[in-house]
Amino acid sequence: MTRQNVRFQLLDALRGLAALWVFTFHYGFSDASRMALGWGMPLLRQGHLGVPMFFVLSGYCLMASVRTAVRDGESTASFLGRRFLRIFPPYWFSIAVVASVPFIIEGLSAWKTGHYISPSASGNINLGYLTYTPGAWLRVLTLTQVFASVPGATNLQYKFTTINAVYWTLAIEFQFYLLMAVALALRSRALSFIGGVTLASAGIWLLGIWGVSGVCLPYWPMFAVGILLFLIIERGWTYRRLDVRGRAWLPLSILVGVFVAVTIAGHQTSDTSFAIGFGVTLWCLHALDDSYRSRLSSPNRSGRVFFRTAQYVGLMSYSLYLLHGRVQFLALQICRQVASSGLVQDALTMLTTCLLCYAFYVCFERPFIRSRVAAVAPSAQLRMPAASTVSV
Repeated sequence: MTRQNVRFQLLDALRGLAALWVFTFHYGFSDASRMALGWGMPLLRQGHLGVPMFFVLSGYCLMASVRTAVRDGESTASFLGRRFLRIFPPYWFSIAVVASVPFIIEGLSAWKTGHYISPSASGNINLGYLTYTPGAWLRVLTLTQVFASVPGATNLQYKFTTINAVYWTLAIEFQFYLLMAVALALRSRALSFIGGVTLASAGIWLLGIWGVSGVCLPYWPMFAVGILLFLIIERGWTYRRLDVRGRAWLPLSILVGVFVAVTIAGHQTSDTSFAIGFGVTLWCLHALDDSYRSRLSSPNRSGRVFFRTAQYVGLMSYSLYLLHGRVQFLALQICRQVASSGLVQDALTMLTTCLLCYAFYVCFERPFIRSRVAAVAPSAQLRMPAASTVSV
């Protein structure tokens, strides 16, 4: 199997798209923007489906990493250590940013009004971290908060709402890492182990149990879609083999068109159903990956800038995912000073949020991305999700 068989650089751009979609799900658009976007608003309000996208992409990337680790003789401890560094340090830094944002906003307000009002958790569940005990902080820092028994919790994001709801997906993601580390340790029996976990998770998903337990198995089927996609492409069962490479846009247009029509009609798509559809979409998109890579260095400047921007958004998608829900309020505080129009203000706020998240990526995420020569493309090294959050 050659390097190009599993190389999939488009995953970076798709990861960025998923992060932006989740962002639009959480963003409070003005009435002017809602009216201007028209039928596009129902699509943006389906942004929680960016989480299944992250899970599928993570499945593909982790399976690629396991294959590389087996080939290179990497130890399980090293494999898991790299994953730990990839997810936890940026996560911890993001907690510091999230916790400080309300104080920064109040500071900016005080600069204008001359009166500082200290943030309070009273009546605001999103500031619940201001009353955390040392034990609560420990659970959040270790992501074990996902296993906590929280009164009134009907979903996992509620358990993290007191600081940042999107963090629940990191807890699920890291459990995926742990299970893939076990698969790596089993070496020749890795696929048997993954198959067993997938069968068990399918049963749990069908029964609809353990949804708020904090265990990752109810969400594993979405991750398994990505694993299956990697195995299919690795074996050469690609859309290209149909010798209709130039027609890849046809099935893609049908898949996207059906989803758009169903969404505009007011129907909801379940996370797992969407993950399966997204897996099929990725299989078709793989045929266009060479074209995408060529456009990154296209002599056409406008096209090159567009595709490289998409690539950079993908690279910073973890930072954007971690911070957008809270940093957007700081960005809004800044942008409302220069724009009063709803449309302009929304556009500037979202752009400023992305720029602030990019600064975070450069300072607190990129230093922990360890380069490694591998048989798969850099895009096959997990930059999650991710990541990943969700329905809030």
